[in-house]
Formats: sequence, structure tokens, C-alpha cells
Amino acid sequence: MSADIIIKALVALLPLSPATSDEIETHLEAEHMTTNIYADYEGPTMEEEIESVDTPYPIIKNVGAFNVEVGDEFDELEGVYAVDSNDGDVTDSITITDGSVDTSSPGTYYLTYRAEASNGGWYNITRTVTVSDQPTDEYPMIPPTEAELSGEVASDEDGTEDGDGELLSQDATGNIEFVGVDDETINVGQEFDLFEGVEVYDAEGNQIPNNLVYTTGTVNNEEPGDYTIGYSAFDEDGEVAAVARVITVQ
Repeated sequence: MSADIIIKALVALLPLSPATSDEIETHLEAEHMTTNIYADYEGPTMEEEIESVDTPYPIIKNVGAFNVEVGDEFDELEGVYAVDSNDGDVTDSITITDGSVDTSSPGTYYLTYRAEASNGGWYNITRTVTVSDQPTDEYPMIPPTEAELSGEVASDEDGTEDGDGELLSQDATGNIEFVGVDDETINVGQEFDLFEGVEVYDAEGNQIPNNLVYTTGTVNNEEPGDYTIGYSAFDEDGEVAAVARVITVQ
């Protein structure tokens, strides 16, 4: 059974029914976008971008001209990154030192970006942003690391590291955050607990107890195959969030 079908079935079994089919489709699309974020990526890796820097100061990239449709939201930093020959990825150092964009008013706006490296080197660049009646441009993508591209480690969208540096699978769906719901492979006869390593948090970071997290699907650990398990919970506004994982018995 596909993840899409099992999540829809799960929501149908919940004790409340505030979620429409459109809302569930939105959650599913967000989950698939997270899972396949680099599926068709053909550009350079972050390591290659860092290696290409031959200046004593960092370089800011993906700051080409950008169009925003009137009334749309605009994130000045989305897709923008900076690399330095010594410090590597210095995206976190980027600030906007001048300019702003009023997306309610058509016109041409200018933003000045600045990045700094630990050796004191810095770099400024100005970006042109146009607000018009044309559709908003697609945000550029920050290059993945070689590990992210190969699937050896999850990207920021896919996961987070715990205190010991161990990567945990994570799905942030609306105001509910699911941690540890990555696919898993077990051996025939091996015990499997639906909630082992799984944690669910609300918008304030409070852990939601397991008895308020609804599941569907079972795993027959005596029969090889792929088993899809769905997890769902409600946030404080009654909005449903659902994710699915595949457990492979081999």
C-alpha cells in the first residue's frame, strides 16, 4: 500500500475530522518534496563551490535579479549562500545591510548582501528585486553537500542531528514535528516497536505523548516484505499532520 493511501486512511480513522482531502494532499506534497529535494539536481556540490573560490574573501551566490508578484511573500535569504576558501560554507554569516522590498507596491528595489569570513575578509553585493504583476520567480537552490546528494546524510530539510551527532529523520508538517520516522530495515523475526525512536513535538517544542499520536498499519516481522506505517497528530488549532514510513522485513 502506498504512503499516500495509508496516510489518507489514517486520517479517516482519527477521532476528529478537521482535515480536508486538500489539506492531506498538501501534507503529502510537502513530505515528497522533502524526500526528493535533490532527485533531479545536476549542479555543483557545496564542496565543489568551496573549491572554486580563489579570493581572500567570501563569495555570495544566487543573488541574481528576482521578480516577485505583487502581494506575494518574499524571503530575501532563501536560496542565497556564501562560500569561502578557508571557512567553507559561510552562509550563516550573510546579512542584508541595506534596502528592503515592499511586495505590496510594484517597482524596482535593491538589496545589499554582506558575508564575512573568520580572517576578516568580507564581500558585499547588490541584488535587484522587481515587484510586478508577473508570477514570482522560483527560488534558487543551495547546493547540497556530497553526502546529502548521495543520500548518506539527510539535508536540513530531511533531518536534524541529536546531541551525539547522530542524524535523525525528521518531518516538519505544519506545527507538528515528527522525529525518527525514517524508513527502516529489520530482519525476519526481529522485534519492531512502532514508537521506538519516534518522537512528536508541538509548535512550542513540547513532546506529544504516544497515546495522542495515532497510527495505522502493522509490521509482520515473520513475513519478508515492505510495510507502510502512518503516524498522525493534531496541533493546538486542530490541524492534522500526518507522515508515513516504510519498514522492510528481510
